[in-house]
Amino acid sequence: MAGSKKSALVEASPTLFRRRWSARGLDEAISSIEPEALCTEYVALRDAAPRRALTGKRYFVDHTGMVPRARKSNRLEEHCAIALVNLGRRWPRPGGGWFRLLDYQVPLKALRTDARIGKIDLLGVTDGGRLIIVELKVEGRSGGRSDAPPAALMEGLRYAAMVEADLEAIALEAEHRFGDRIARTPPIVQLLAPQAWWHAWLDLPTAGDWGLAFFRLVEGIEARTGVTVECLAHEDSEVTYGSDGWAPRLDRVPALCPVRLGDKLGDKLGIGEALPAPSADRKGAAVYRDTIHRTLWSWADEQHGNELDGGRRTGRPPVLRSDAAEKNVLVPPDGRHVAEVRAVIAKKQRHRHFASLRSSQALAQSVF
Repeated sequence: MAGSKKSALVEASPTLFRRRWSARGLDEAISSIEPEALCTEYVALRDAAPRRALTGKRYFVDHTGMVPRARKSNRLEEHCAIALVNLGRRWPRPGGGWFRLLDYQVPLKALRTDARIGKIDLLGVTDGGRLIIVELKVEGRSGGRSDAPPAALMEGLRYAAMVEADLEAIALEAEHRFGDRIARTPPIVQLLAPQAWWHAWLDLPTAGDWGLAFFRLVEGIEARTGVTVECLAHEDSEVTYGSDGWAPRLDRVPALCPVRLGDKLGDKLGIGEALPAPSADRKGAAVYRDTIHRTLWSWADEQHGNELDGGRRTGRPPVLRSDAAEKNVLVPPDGRHVAEVRAVIAKKQRHRHFASLRSSQALAQSVF
């Protein structure tokens, strides 16, 4: 796709490619979007979207469920997406039935020069064979708000238009790779985020009653495009980042619940009415965890300043370099029996996170 064509894609779909959404007056910003005009943008994008199949490229690129050793990523969305796929579960859908996740970070670019064309966070399939595009959102840094709900919706719709553009090729590839029968129908766009993310926007007075405007916009989109939009919240959970070829993981299998969209004046639930309140226990646990991390970092800086792995200092405990992992075991201060204590668990028997100062195995070895 030539450079002029790339620019034309964005210029022809200004709302779909809109980046900035102010929190103040969010309800008015959403209300100002005309569903018919937005759907015209959708059709135009679908007709002009890049098609990887035409350039001989695949959509499913042999992901391993781990972060490659050659590439480090601090994007929480990516680690969370990998962890969700690795669970290999069937997840319930708001209207009944289930879906399962096929792959993460699914590329859509046909050429390297394709501007503003990203990757699908998660791609799944329902029990009826319909593709489901999951736009995954997380809390902002330090627990703040991240992208606004309409930003997530527009991103999901962009991906839906591009999937529809090359649906036959994607369906055939998915059927061959995963064994699922794929329906040749418009996909589902699912906005999936932690409960805390939804509450950060639902409980924001300056945003106004944006839920009602959002619902009406979604109704117009669904009626004109055949795309279904779902909003789901997952139970707040902690993600352990993958590194050095190890898989990211969640501290629990998060339960999902629908964030229903509806008119509070009618017989449907308003947005957020089905969403549980934030868990005080989870908030307290997060504060307790952060306190532990600060204490561990203070100890690590004092005792192991030149033996740390050089990884990020926020959101995780300190980790020793692999060649210094044995230093994670406490030994008698007088220097006696040091080699014996450290040899109790052989290197080949150590857990893969043995070098972390939060390693329960290293702690147990120190105690016993």
